[in-house]
Amino acid sequence: MSMSRKPRAAAAIVAVGIALCFAFAGGAAAQTDADKGAKSRRAAATTQARPQARTRIRVYPAYPRRYELSRFPPPDPSEYRFPGPNAVRECVAWLAPQYRSSGTVIVPHTRCWWQRG
Repeated sequence: MSMSRKPRAAAAIVAVGIALCFAFAGGAAAQTDADKGAKSRRAAATTQARPQARTRIRVYPAYPRRYELSRFPPPDPSEYRFPGPNAVRECVAWLAPQYRSSGTVIVPHTRCWWQRG
């Protein structure tokens, strides 16, 4: 008995929903052309009366004491020191495996530092 009530209740809910949709659509379609024209004239008058001011955006440099342009940001001053005259850059390079979802890949790695010469 409860099985027969569920389809009837669902059908009733769907019917009420469809009726409400048609009621709201009919109310919107009942606007007269004079109402539509008055709204468009009001909208045009407000846009012509005072245009909106443009938004001002201030742009500040990320590195204020830097005068040359570069694609890369400068390193942190705590990470490097001036190596001095006759300095030599020493580097070590190796290949290391990286485990990815597509499979293991061999990737080159390099580590460098300044050595006083």
